[in-house]
Amino acid sequence: MGLFLLFEESKRPPDEGNLALPVQAGEQIADLFFPVENDLKALEDRAVAVLGERFEGLGYKSTGTRRQDLALEVVQEALARGGGSLDSLRLYALPFFIRDTCPRTQHLSGEGKETGNRHLREQRRILERYVLTDPLADKPLAEITRGDVVTFRALLLDKLSGKFRTVNKTLGVLKTIFGEAVYREDLRSNPAQGIGNTKYRVLKSGILTLEELLRLFPSDTLKPWKDLTDY
Repeated sequence: MGLFLLFEESKRPPDEGNLALPVQAGEQIADLFFPVENDLKALEDRAVAVLGERFEGLGYKSTGTRRQDLALEVVQEALARGGGSLDSLRLYALPFFIRDTCPRTQHLSGEGKETGNRHLREQRRILERYVLTDPLADKPLAEITRGDVVTFRALLLDKLSGKFRTVNKTLGVLKTIFGEAVYREDLRSNPAQGIGNTKYRVLKSGILTLEELLRLFPSDTLKPWKDLTDY
């Protein structure tokens, strides 16, 4: 996730990246500009700084000005707020758990670690069903607090009464997304860090008592079975 310079005349993200240059949080704002023309001054009146990294057209946020100096002020304020990203959680999370686009998978692949297809499918299912459908998904990524995550979990526990494993898996999905954002310096801290899983007791299958066995398999009658092959 980075900051880009996009030109008003295109009205869309750059096709080949030649009109935009990503800038990580903490880098000099001057690095925002990419010399696509010899005379950069000729571009200033048409330039609109935007936030985001979705070349499909998602996640771009205009600074609301065509003036380069004012646009840079907006960008600087965004960086100062932390993370350098004004994307919502929804927009940031969209590429996750899809093999070809998942930032986490690409990160691990670069370290020689593979992620299973089954794992990706399950994580993606949880993301789409429980995270992207929640109002939390529309909150700017950099503004999400630990309290927001705790509230999200509480509401999900209430919604999925008794489905503790699903709640814990959903929390794990959030931790993965936030953790990768911190790793990439798109966030300064992980709002899900320190939030433990919901504890629950798994009921183990017990051993039938003699009395229970006699009820199931009485010696003097077929009850509760219909015939000798019923059980």
